[in-house]
Amino acid sequence: TTTSIASPMEGQICALSDAIVRLDLEWHGDRARRTLKIVKARGSNHELDVQDFRITGKGIEVGAR
Repeated sequence: TTTSIASPMEGQICALSDAIVRLDLEWHGDRARRTLKIVKARGSNHELDVQDFRITGKGIEVGAR
């Protein structure tokens, strides 16, 4: 079971930035899942879905599993 709590500072930061990206690490038993969500992107129709991502030797791969 995972629990996600929004940061109380999130509303404060919105006024200062053009984009907010939320990174999470969820544990399911002994396996970890890294996720990325675009919370806000000023002037952009961005995806609202949570995306998996991996950190590799070549950089970050979004949506790859």
